[in-house]
Amino acid sequence: MQAGVAPNAGDGFKNIQAIDPLLAGNERTVAVNAAKLADFKARFRMDVNLETFNKISGTAKVKSWYTTWQTLVPKPVAMPQEWMDVDLPPKMWTMMTAAKENRSLARRVYQEEMAEAQERFQKEKARVQAKLDAALADTSSDYVRLLESGFNDLSVSDVVAIESAQSKEKREELLEARLVTLRKRWIALMEAGQPLPE
Repeated sequence: MQAGVAPNAGDGFKNIQAIDPLLAGNERTVAVNAAKLADFKARFRMDVNLETFNKISGTAKVKSWYTTWQTLVPKPVAMPQEWMDVDLPPKMWTMMTAAKENRSLARRVYQEEMAEAQERFQKEKARVQAKLDAALADTSSDYVRLLESGFNDLSVSDVVAIESAQSKEKREELLEARLVTLRKRWIALMEAGQPLPE
């Protein structure tokens, strides 16, 4: 059997797959030993008892198969007392834990894929933003600044005066008036060939 290739039942790994992970203590030992001897028979076409098996398990002809077999022994799964108290059948607990593991795996895969997607999005966002910045820089001019002038171009004193107004109507009136003053000043600067203030 090649490394990295999952063994199949014909290789002598069938009975180990049937071991109940909920078994514990002597019951588990008996089940593991029985599966071990049955799979040895399936693999090597001969019957041996446990004592003989233990003597030959480290030999060159058996060791490779047995090492793989040991890695496939189902890990014991203890049922919590709270489920024992409600008489949950062991098979149901095994199915429940398997389903939980599958759901946990699905969530981990989701989180990994989302992280990758977010990374791709951030890179694409940066690319598009850089493209926009370059396009805006190429078309920037005093005429554009005048056209797009607004609240954020007003002085601090103008902003304070507007925000201190007692009503929405008064704020809108002040905003319009202060923008008119600002734009007239900018137009005068442009006609005089002077740069607009930053």
